[in-house]
Amino acid sequence: MVGAFCVLLASLAVAGADICETDDASMLMTNSLDPGPSLSESSARQHAGTGVFVMLPLDLFDEAFRLKNPEQLKHWFAQLAKAQVTGLMVDCWWGLTEPAPGQYDFTGYRELVDLVKEFGFKLQVVTSFHAQGTSIPLPSWLLSTRDVWYKDANGSETFSYISLWADHVEIHGRTPVKMYRDWMQHFRTFFASDLGATITEMMIGLGTDGELKYPSYEGSDGSSSESRGKRLHRRPPDWGQPPPPSDTGNYNSVWNTTRFFTDGYRLNSWNTAGMPRRFYEQLATCFVMQWIFLPKLQEPRPHLSSGLRDRAHTDKNLASGVHWMYKTPSHAAELTAGYYNANNNQPYSRLARLFKSFDVYFDFTCMEMTDASQPTDAFSGPQELVFQVITATASDDSMSRVHMRQHI
Repeated sequence: MVGAFCVLLASLAVAGADICETDDASMLMTNSLDPGPSLSESSARQHAGTGVFVMLPLDLFDEAFRLKNPEQLKHWFAQLAKAQVTGLMVDCWWGLTEPAPGQYDFTGYRELVDLVKEFGFKLQVVTSFHAQGTSIPLPSWLLSTRDVWYKDANGSETFSYISLWADHVEIHGRTPVKMYRDWMQHFRTFFASDLGATITEMMIGLGTDGELKYPSYEGSDGSSSESRGKRLHRRPPDWGQPPPPSDTGNYNSVWNTTRFFTDGYRLNSWNTAGMPRRFYEQLATCFVMQWIFLPKLQEPRPHLSSGLRDRAHTDKNLASGVHWMYKTPSHAAELTAGYYNANNNQPYSRLARLFKSFDVYFDFTCMEMTDASQPTDAFSGPQELVFQVITATASDDSMSRVHMRQHI
């Protein structure tokens, strides 16, 4: 990760002053559609173009939760300032900042924010309530808790994010809903003087990888980065629901080799096979339709109704950019990730309306991708997916903001 960051610095040094005047940001950058503020009073830094934010490496801190090498960071920041970028983006990890239930430690991030202020940058903060592989797990005191994790049909659990169905299960005297709110309120209190001044945007993590989705492919489960995936959100058996069908294949099954993803996803044909309509809706309808958008939900998502709403900064949420298998009839990879994008359903329009109702921005990835750059056997359609999302946010008059992150 550090190596990629160094390559980025070299690229920015070559780009120089032109970097803020183009809409084509590249490599670990985030691109906001509104102009970014200047970095200093120097007229040379006054740009009306697109603000460019650079994503910081994940391994910023040592075991004592202090900046690993502040002098190296200063060197990097000086180069970024010469390239006239607007600011930086950083993940703020739940697993690092709540070492014990209800006890918070933002020491490392305090160091970082002070350093960012020293260089006049703005900072976008991602509230990361998920795990980053094995390198940054969830809080250790959570991991021994049972029956709050996503499971696949084989009973295998993933510890990347607490299941949505456990939102109201008490863990150490608090529900996950309460934990998220407490964390965000403490963050707001700790950085009260920086919100709106240095910290200008908050991206609120809503699921695995920080995206609003199910953890349908994990890597450790044997799935490839562009696997079809499986649904990892099985509910407890005592909920009285039938088990999922057995003809969905495994994580890496090609979509057209399984009955469900070639025919079963079609409502009428599945019904003719004797499968009740209610079960099909429970199986195939993603949580974007079934969980979030049910009108009588008491708490549509706890993160969206949290305490970080003083409007001195911008709140935004990242929708999932699952673009592989987009060009298949069932949109299998999207479906297993929780986006039911077949049979004329419009999950991104529904999501745009939800975000609008909470007055938060709709963030999205894939903006820099092309269909031609993807492997042909992935049936990938990033360009079509982006067009669908742009159409959805425009037609719903939603506050759409593009979040662009390209890894090198």
